[in-house]
Amino acid sequence: MAFVWKLLALLALLPERPYELWERLVTVADVRLERCLVPATFYEAVALEDALELFAARLGPLVEIGREVAVNETEQRVRQRLEVINRVSPFDAAHSADIDLARFCYVMTRAMRPQLVLETGVAFGVTSAFILAALHENGQGVLHSIDLPPLARDADRFVGAAIPETLKPRWNLHRGSSRRLLPRILHAVQAVDIFVHDSLHTYRNMRWEFDQVWPRLGVGGMIIADDIQGNGAFEELRSRDMEVRAVIREHAKGSLFGVVRKRGS
Repeated sequence: MAFVWKLLALLALLPERPYELWERLVTVADVRLERCLVPATFYEAVALEDALELFAARLGPLVEIGREVAVNETEQRVRQRLEVINRVSPFDAAHSADIDLARFCYVMTRAMRPQLVLETGVAFGVTSAFILAALHENGQGVLHSIDLPPLARDADRFVGAAIPETLKPRWNLHRGSSRRLLPRILHAVQAVDIFVHDSLHTYRNMRWEFDQVWPRLGVGGMIIADDIQGNGAFEELRSRDMEVRAVIREHAKGSLFGVVRKRGS
């Protein structure tokens, strides 16, 4: 029944949102080709605490930021929301980010004090909530998020559902695929301070997003990419003019996320 519903939902897109139908079909093809043709990549990974020490040499003390009251309160509020969301959501909780990734994003947002953070992939908004909490503590900056919800009943209503309402004034949600929306947003902004990739984790999509964002990444800007272990797109960032790089283990999901910082002045 689920397959039949998804097929009917896809066909229903044709008259009103044909571009979205095309985006979803391309996504399915991309995922299937990835499984057949693209090998996984081995990365040497470190624990979150070790990565914070590595970046502290450039950004100052970071471990202390990870212990702030605000980050712990955000985690508690997000977990409470997820307990309710996971019981009624039309899509799987696996779409949500690992708390290790979310906490890392909080720390970097606090330390770098960005004016503009851009992310692809939202789901319930776990990472988004931590970034917004950090922006709130900083008293400056906005978050632009791009998300094409899973094809499920009432899925749009659950996008960002884990984000506390008090944090949403600094949030701009753009519905659609990164292929369609990312160039528009990048064209409209002067520079991106932090970019978080957590959308479609295929080599083709990840490499394309990195190529789009890198020229707009400000001096000392940062790319944080989730679920990098499936292909070599993140590894290829080694060829860029970067200052520091780390691959970090996520305890809850058992996957990896990667971080690079563009060379500063």
